[in-house]
Amino acid sequence: MTRTLLIDTHVHLYRSSAAAAEDKESYVIWEYGEGGTPLYSQSLGSPEELARSMEASGVSRVVVLNLFIAEWEVSRFEKSLPSDMAPTERKQLVADFRRKLPQTLRDFNLWGCEVAKRYPAITPFVSVDLNVAGAAESTAMVRDLVENHGARGLKLHSAIHRHSMDDERLWPLFDLCREYGLPVLGHAGRDPANAGFAEPKAFAPVLEAFPELQLIVAHMGGGAWQQTAELAARYPNAWFDCAEIIEWTAASEAPSDFELAALIRQVGVHRVLLGSDYPWYDLDRTIERVNALPLLSDEERELILGRNALRLLDGSDA
Repeated sequence: MTRTLLIDTHVHLYRSSAAAAEDKESYVIWEYGEGGTPLYSQSLGSPEELARSMEASGVSRVVVLNLFIAEWEVSRFEKSLPSDMAPTERKQLVADFRRKLPQTLRDFNLWGCEVAKRYPAITPFVSVDLNVAGAAESTAMVRDLVENHGARGLKLHSAIHRHSMDDERLWPLFDLCREYGLPVLGHAGRDPANAGFAEPKAFAPVLEAFPELQLIVAHMGGGAWQQTAELAARYPNAWFDCAEIIEWTAASEAPSDFELAALIRQVGVHRVLLGSDYPWYDLDRTIERVNALPLLSDEERELILGRNALRLLDGSDA
């Protein structure tokens, strides 16, 4: 019997357990409404833990999405300073730390690429933050990471970075990824300010302007999932992953299992990807959730669990 190909396209890693624990504790998932029965992972997202999780779950490949959030980095730095430090000295140290953020961002991306060299089953996507470095500097950094360090895609989180997914400062980055044939994965969902920064409709101008760009709308649209089907119908270059939303189907503002399965079929099973959002959720748990969805045939599940990702990442249907 042929073993099902399993490729997880939505994974995060951390350089320290302390950073992972702090992020997991502080990142409140609110957009799916009341209720829900998510089963959170106990992992703290080290490369070693991920490797063990992959072996245990049978996942042969993962896409690691570097996510850099400047304000989280600054907050961590401030908490590390002595509580009795003079306010003037504290202010100066924080200002110095902020000035070094562009290099900190680059170093984080380099770390992700180096981890991928040690673990060949990892495909690295790198991150930008326009609050840290502008379009020209960010584009030059990503180009170098692609040409010289093995980066294979770009991760964006416009909801946290507080700008729209269709912000034209991102246009040079999209053009770069189109040039190299690299996928872009953008967080999709609602934002606390209700500004629509990362709702599926914010992806439309990008898909319109860059029809050759392979753009992944994460979380099937998250808390704005009702917009996803219309976006998919208009833009065949849009892909989708089921990360996180598949754990929240019992919540009041989330689709039910039946509605999620129906949405997957509506957008086209051939362009939906497995995503766990590890280390928030476990790889094997997400595979179980995909296999438990109604409506889908075994062949359609195989597409979601790995074959679609192989086509997207390598251009192969093998």
